[in-house]
Parts: sequence; C-alpha cells; structure tokens
Amino acid sequence: MTKSGLDKYHHYIDHTLLKPTSKIQDFERLCEQALEANFKAVCLPSCHVKMAKNILHKNKKIEICTVVGFPLGYETTEAKTRQTEIALNDGATEIDMVINQSWFHSGNFSEVQKEIQELNHMTSVARACLKVIVESCYMNAKDIEIVTKLVGDTGAQFIKTSTGFGSGGATVEAVQLMKKFAPPHLFIKASGGIKTLLDLEKMIEAGANRIGTSSAYEFLRDNS
Repeated sequence: MTKSGLDKYHHYIDHTLLKPTSKIQDFERLCEQALEANFKAVCLPSCHVKMAKNILHKNKKIEICTVVGFPLGYETTEAKTRQTEIALNDGATEIDMVINQSWFHSGNFSEVQKEIQELNHMTSVARACLKVIVESCYMNAKDIEIVTKLVGDTGAQFIKTSTGFGSGGATVEAVQLMKKFAPPHLFIKASGGIKTLLDLEKMIEAGANRIGTSSAYEFLRDNS
C-alpha cells in the first residue's frame, strides 16, 4: 500500500473484524494490515485481545479495542464489568460497550447512565478509552438527542452509532445529530455500513472523529 492513500485518513480508522465465523488467521491479518496502514486501532472480539497485543507490540500507538455487551447490550451490569475487567487485563486499551437498549427504550435513563459511569470509571483507572454504542438505527431524532446528552454527562470519551448487527448502520443524519448535542469532550464514532471512501468522507464531514469499518484497508489501498 502506498502512503498517499493513508496520509489523510489512517488516524480515523478502527480496523474492525467481529464476524463470529472469522478464523484466527483473519484476526492476525487484521492486525498485520493495521501495522502496515498505521491505523488508529483494531477492533476485535475479546478472545483475541492477547493475540493482538502480541502482534501490535511493534507499534504501541495502535489501540487495541474490543467489545462488551455485544451486540445486544442486555447483559447485567455485573457481566459487563467482568468482561471489561478481563479485556483490560488482557491488553485492551479501548472498550466499545453496548448500552442496555431495553432500559433506554423503557425510559430508564438513570440505569443506563449508571452502567456507563461504572464502566467509564474502570476504563479511566486503567487509562483506557470507553466508547458507548447506542444503536442509533432504533432511535428517532429525540432519542438521539437524549442519549447523546446522557453519554456526555457520564464522562465517556465517545458515543458510537452502531454495532453493525442491528437493522441499520451509521447514517449522516445520526452523526449530525450527535455532533449537534455532544458536549466538547464527547467524540463520535461512526460504524456500520461504511464500505467506501465516499462513505468515510461523508461521516467525517458530518462530524465523526473515528470510523469503524472492516473495509478501509481495501478502499484506501484502491485510492492510493
């Protein structure tokens, strides 16, 4: 891959592989591609965090991201905290957690916020980053306003649009709404369905600070 296609966008990319049938070799390749392209992070299942750490020691600036409560978010808080603890101990530097969507859509915002705060405390102590997945495909504009402000109040570093396993992925409209209502410290990760350079550019223009995609290595290489 030539450098020209990477200069502008490599630092936005969470190079992602979360398909349940992917093989160990696929995750090893993901990490090697991240090293070659100097992506911001890899995002992969927690069972492969140790492996990723072993490969990515060659470039310690590449973050190791894994998911918690994924993809539905309705595990107990105790289960999510234990998942987070194990992931951090194994070498994860970023945690992408799924909110309890049942609580949110029931209007139980205090419990949603309390859970996020608990995980944010854990990641902060470990000097890691917490990204909060809200699955915006199931939300209207008012829901996105509420959840963005709610996440912002917890002190978490990112709000993330999607798991990629819901009924839809990131949209320009959802990212724009998050940008509108996010406090200055809250960044936005767009993920789900971002398969081309044009998709990526639209999300960044809308306000995304990070892009979760499994396709960036190919489309950035093709546009180099």
